Amino acid sequence: MDELDTSKTAARVRKFLAGHHNRLLRAGRTIDALRSPVPDGMPRQPRTQNNQDTRIIQRLDASRQVDATIQAVNALDERSRFILTKVYLIALPWPNTSVMDALGYQESRYRDYKRLALVWFAEAYQLQDLRVFR
Repeated sequence: MDELDTSKTAARVRKFLAGHHNRLLRAGRTIDALRSPVPDGMPRQPRTQNNQDTRIIQRLDASRQVDATIQAVNALDERSRFILTKVYLIALPWPNTSVMDALGYQESRYRDYKRLALVWFAEAYQLQDLRVFR
């Protein structure tokens, strides 16, 4: 059986969580923002895709990802929730040094706990497998 590569898994989760704010914005976009096409009477090539359908699907997908992210973070222990929330999920993320100070850890201990939180998130996230194996 393959062994979990915690460094690469943590890096993958870091990249995934870095996109959280974009997904949050996409999920919060209202249906009113979608516009109907305005016919101008000129003949056009038929489109192969419907932009409104694409936007709705993207919004729903982003909403599912946001919900799954929150559910995965809530499944973690308190320290891991604190780290991931403060560094990745709030509107104005804290710098790592502020999170270290709030927890009372030295840098090396904090980095260990942060990596562990990222790996545990990968284990808890249900929509896609964020784990990396050797």
